[in-house]
Amino acid sequence: GHQTSMWRRKSPGSPAASTGSPTIMSAIDEEQLLDDDLKRQRVRTSVCQMLRSPTKPIPMSDITIVCATWNVGEGHPVVNMEDWLRAGCESGRKPHIIAVSLQEVDMSVKALANEQSNKGTVWLQNIHQQIGGPEAYTPLNPTQVVGLMLLIFVRSDIDSQVRHVSSDVIRQGKRGLIGNKGCIGLRLSLRGRTICIIAAHFVPNIDGWSRRNALYNQLVQDLVFEVAENDDPLFSLQCMANLNPSPEQAKKKIQSVGPHDYVIILGDLNYRIDNLSETEVREAIAARSYSKLLENDQLRISIQRGEAFKGFEEAPINFDPTYKYDEGTDVYSQSSSDGKGKKRIPAWCDRVVLFMKPEHDNKKAFVAYNRFENALSDHRPVAACIKLGVWSLTPSQSMKYIEELTKEAEAAEDHEWHRRWVRRYLGAAHESLVSLDEIAKDFKMQEIPEYDLHWRAGRTHSLASPTSASVHDTDAASSFSH
Repeated sequence: GHQTSMWRRKSPGSPAASTGSPTIMSAIDEEQLLDDDLKRQRVRTSVCQMLRSPTKPIPMSDITIVCATWNVGEGHPVVNMEDWLRAGCESGRKPHIIAVSLQEVDMSVKALANEQSNKGTVWLQNIHQQIGGPEAYTPLNPTQVVGLMLLIFVRSDIDSQVRHVSSDVIRQGKRGLIGNKGCIGLRLSLRGRTICIIAAHFVPNIDGWSRRNALYNQLVQDLVFEVAENDDPLFSLQCMANLNPSPEQAKKKIQSVGPHDYVIILGDLNYRIDNLSETEVREAIAARSYSKLLENDQLRISIQRGEAFKGFEEAPINFDPTYKYDEGTDVYSQSSSDGKGKKRIPAWCDRVVLFMKPEHDNKKAFVAYNRFENALSDHRPVAACIKLGVWSLTPSQSMKYIEELTKEAEAAEDHEWHRRWVRRYLGAAHESLVSLDEIAKDFKMQEIPEYDLHWRAGRTHSLASPTSASVHDTDAASSFSH
């Protein structure tokens, strides 16, 4: 007349069972310690999964990012760059992040050898001053590799929320050793989202199209970031709740460009206008007839064909091509009259493109996209104002989410813990186990009648052949094989 049941552990204060094998219990205690560590990790993983696919929407708000690029042709910083660095964002409201990609900052032999130079420091200091200085913005890992620079400034009131920052560089100059061409990437986590920003300078010339596509594909494969294992949505939520989460100097993992929620690439990508003569291009520019030119734009074609920048998008272009000008003038350079020199067909070399994971896609991400007038070099500066969605929670709201989701994940994990341990125990050979009561006492468990049907289904074979798990328990047994 014994009622078969499944059991769970009693609370820590419950009296120990009076019977049971010490050998069995010591093995259980030892594995329980290991299981608790695994349980904590599984609970964290479950919470992160729930945060990535929440059953109820998490409140969101937009952060504004200015993405500014300029091939400065080794020129010195100019006095007024504020319009370019504001990029058409709402006046009176400072962007949350300002990302600047500079090309050809210093192409001297010394810069090629050392990769850094005083010119880079001057550009960094000048730009920082023009956006408000240390009181307004905090620089984030400013990096120079020969002529290429990536400068990222985070508004001071949110810089404490920016975590898990990591950078990497790819040199794409001669033999992949020289940084006169290449890219610099920086990734960060902010309010439940990961953002990767990449400054790039690709190879020139109209016939370099396939090489540019190849350089992009190399960038996606080879640009990697070392980040802490706890770079996950729960860490962001803990930061927002002011909980001072566990240090980021934990175990490291390698992350490529692809997994990020948002990826921004800005720079002198050097894509040209194909299939049109120089005369046709110049006439279309004079008539502001951009559609014909953009139909033959190499970057747009590469995206449409899926050859490069797959999944990236760009705002509509409603401005003249940004290259190539005679320095110090507003006049496009002329090709050599003898036909032996370089062709100087104007093109949109300087670009800003954005990738968003489908679940975060915002059709109105680009607020503004334009070129700005400064004749410092043979390129014109370009900038985009972009809005991206991030979590918008107060510290108390963040804490409430943590508590609710952790409770739910722990309940699910306890359920799974009981199921696994009893399944495993049924498949083990223990001479001391003469009855189901004995199992209950050994495990200090209490009855949970709702599992009776599952228990009955699995126990008959196990008790008859104690050295093998039942058919129903093979998945659980294999999960403990390590």
